[in-house]
Amino acid sequence: MDEINRIGLLNAFQSLDAARTKIRFCECFDEHSDIWNFSQHSHPYLELIYFLEGNAHIVVEQSVARPVIYDMVGYFPNSLHQETLDRTRTQKIFCFWLEVPGLVAPGVGVFQCSDRTGAMRWLCEQIHAEYHRKRPLRDALIRLYLDALYKHLIRAFTVNDASNIPQGFDTLLDYLERNIGLKISASQMASLIKVSESYLFRLFQQRLNTTPSEYVNQLRVNASKNLLSASAASIQAIAEQVGIESLQYFSRLFKKHTGMTPSQYRKQMRADLKEEDVDL
Repeated sequence: MDEINRIGLLNAFQSLDAARTKIRFCECFDEHSDIWNFSQHSHPYLELIYFLEGNAHIVVEQSVARPVIYDMVGYFPNSLHQETLDRTRTQKIFCFWLEVPGLVAPGVGVFQCSDRTGAMRWLCEQIHAEYHRKRPLRDALIRLYLDALYKHLIRAFTVNDASNIPQGFDTLLDYLERNIGLKISASQMASLIKVSESYLFRLFQQRLNTTPSEYVNQLRVNASKNLLSASAASIQAIAEQVGIESLQYFSRLFKKHTGMTPSQYRKQMRADLKEEDVDL
């Protein structure tokens, strides 16, 4: 999803008001239910579908979603949509039609997010239970659960929320640490986790408060510190081992991060080891 659509979704979600929301449809059903409408249709409600089991192929306007287990999908009022089930699998969903006064579709055909913590599933269960049991304080509790569900939707599409960081980001960090001598550009990093280069920079800034190149440089300095302490390799060899060919650049980078040149650092580490030996 591009940045414009993401911002449009966030603006729409932030305008949702649980106190003014009216539930027009609230059901939990499986693949055998006659509630399913597989023809192309639309209605004047915000529709949310949570997949407890199974998967589907959903076309909304010109957009396509392929939700799987524990995914939440939704479409805005008056969106022309059509659902197709995978008939080879058990299907079980929660489906809500919500009348939200003043809600304006942001131009996104369909939205989809993964419920990684199970919080949205629990909220759907509570909304469904309260709606059908009609116990004391029913409406007040439904409003609370709806408000929490709306906030989880906002969280799911907020870039600086850790739960929304692409799963490949941690894999990328591990890859960089394991391949410290590799020369890799920001563009190549972005392609590894299938995001744009500008989005990659935002991820590094929001999660680690640094840039891709600074993160790699810090890894190189940390690795070279270990090598300077534990090996007798030349400083040039160590620089090359951590992916830096220029000894002059390596020395400047190392001093920037440690306040010492590589030679000074090695000398200091050896002196510290000798003092430890004396103490023993």
